Amino acid sequence: MSDEQELREFGRRSIFAIRDIDAGELLSHDNVSVLRCGKLGFGLPPDALDGVIGRTTRRPIRAETLIALGDLR
Repeated sequence: MSDEQELREFGRRSIFAIRDIDAGELLSHDNVSVLRCGKLGFGLPPDALDGVIGRTTRRPIRAETLIALGDLR
């Protein structure tokens, strides 16, 4: 992998839980945000944020965890 590609992937952004979220909790700007993924992998892309806000969760999600489509109702 080239250095440029590695930096691009490291700087990629996804939607994260910014605090612990209970199962069934409504997602809002108070509990999710777009952050750099680093080496955590990839979750939902930043352009999906508007579609995530207002949905509820299927399971508890810990702070600093990527939000995946399967986490949402």
